[in-house]
Parts: sequence; structure tokens; C-alpha cells
Amino acid sequence: MRPPLVSVMIPTWRPDPEYLETAVASVLAQFEPGQAVQIELVDDCSPDFDVSAFADRFGTGRPGSGRVSARRNERRLGLVGNWNSCLEHAKHPWVHLLHQDDFVLDGFYAALQGGVGRTPQAALAFSASYFVDGDGLAWAPKLVAQDAPGILEDWMQAVFARLAIQCSATLVRADAVRALGGFDTALAYTPDWDLWQRLAVDFPIWFDPRPLAAFRQHSGSETSRQRASGAHVAEIFQCIERFPARLGPEAVEPVSRTARRHYAAFAVEEAWTVLPTPGGAGRAGGLLKLAWQRTSTLTLAAALCMCLARACVRPLVSRRRPLDLSRTAR
Repeated sequence: MRPPLVSVMIPTWRPDPEYLETAVASVLAQFEPGQAVQIELVDDCSPDFDVSAFADRFGTGRPGSGRVSARRNERRLGLVGNWNSCLEHAKHPWVHLLHQDDFVLDGFYAALQGGVGRTPQAALAFSASYFVDGDGLAWAPKLVAQDAPGILEDWMQAVFARLAIQCSATLVRADAVRALGGFDTALAYTPDWDLWQRLAVDFPIWFDPRPLAAFRQHSGSETSRQRASGAHVAEIFQCIERFPARLGPEAVEPVSRTARRHYAAFAVEEAWTVLPTPGGAGRAGGLLKLAWQRTSTLTLAAALCMCLARACVRPLVSRRRPLDLSRTAR
């Protein structure tokens, strides 16, 4: 059985050329020249970036003749709007939305294309991920208990209670996503989480436990810019408030309770992170207040204790190691 065709769509906005080069190269390394795959950069009107010229670097010397195509939006759409633009212009049944700072490792497409090829009813597939910090050190937290590739068993835990999916580690079925209206442009920090939830309640999810994609965490990323204000935590709790419309009545309460507990701890860690920065005391206080308002005093106290314990233990058992980038190529 031939694997389903994939459109690799890379949304860009004033990208770091080195990171973007790594992203594109990691994709090209997994497909033979002439293989039926769409690899396209979709730029959101970056003022200082020529997306066509960048794409031509991966060509044969003639503009527009390479393996990577380029598109520039007619007007600035914003982060989520550009993601939807990527979905709109994807030509193949499955879409990989690869962020400009991230990359995939050898075997990513073979693993997920093989999985969805054997499970045609699935609408989402993902693998575990490496997290890579600004120094190039990586770690792969085990966010899903499942050890064997296959249909995701505890999808409520992995998709609702604690998001275990990184956007760049996913393939989504284009027709299913379009039928749901794509990413919600009213959201800034959680549009992917919101979409995975909507897919999960109607379709099975394929999961591969191997870390086959890498998500970069660095100070210049869009995620970091959004987290600076603390508004992202409020949006997380707003997303949790959508659970009753999506889950059965018997599942809503336990899943919501677990999610609130987990993201209260996340809010405490975020407060701890911003505390030493200029104006950080006020932002940290706001995050703690928000976590208290959306959970309980007991839950917040437990989250504070957990955060303190992690801060003490993490330097002693750090799992961060340099990631072998040769795994992005044959």
C-alpha cells in the first residue's frame, strides 16, 4: 500500500534563516527528488524576508524550479491566520504544519504516513517530541504512557487533561480539518490545542512513541513573546471551559479537574520564570491570582510545592543533552 501524500506547509514570519534552513533540510532529507510531496513556505508579509529567494536556495539554480515552493500572503494575517492559509493551500490529503524554528528527525514521515495508511479513519497522527532550548540542548519528556505505535488509547488524558502534542510533530487530515473550520482565529496561544480537541472527539488518533520531531524553545520565538505577558495562561483556562461542549457528562468533571490541576502548576512555573525579570513581580502575582481563581487554594498550594520540588531536583537530574542533528538527514 502506497503511503498517503503529504503537504509540508511551513508558515513564516521574519524567520531566523539558520533555523529555517534546518527545518527545510530536515524535510528534504526524507523525500527522494521527484517524489510526490508538496513542500511550501507560506510567508505572512515579512518586511525583511524574501521567501521566494529563500526557497530558490533549494532549487536547481533556476528561480522557481526547486523542490521547495513559496507563497506570500497578500496581507498580514497573523499567526493563526497564516496557519489557516497553509491549510487552504495544501494540495495533498495530509498536512504537516512545520513551524519555522522546528524540525523533524529521520523516519518521521515514514512512521506517521505508515500509521495513517493502516488507519484510514484517523484524522490526526503525532509522535513524541524533543524539546530543544536556546543552547541546543534537548530532552524528550514522556508525555504519553503508551509504549507501542498505534491508535492513541488514553486520548482524553493526552489531548484534554494535559496536551501531549506538539504542532510540528503532527499530521492532520486536510478534509477533516477544513470541515471543522480550521484553526480558531479568536485564539492566540491555544489554537492547536483547540483543534486537536475538536478532532479527538470525532476521530481516532495515531501515535508513535518515538521522538521524531523537535520543538525549539528560545527567547525569540512567537511562543516566548506570547508568554511574556501572561495572557497565555488565561487563554489556557478559557480553553478548559470549552470541555463541557466536547466531552460526555461523565468525563467532563474528572478531565477538567485534572487539567486545572496541571495548568495551575504550569502557571506557578511561569510565575517563577518571570519573577526575576523587570516588572516580573507584578506579572508573577497576576499569574498566581489567575491560577487561584480558576482552581482552588488547595490546588494552588500543591502546585507551589510541586514547583519548588522541581526547582530543587531539576539541576541534579537534568536530561538535557546535545541533539544529534545528523538524524535529520540520511
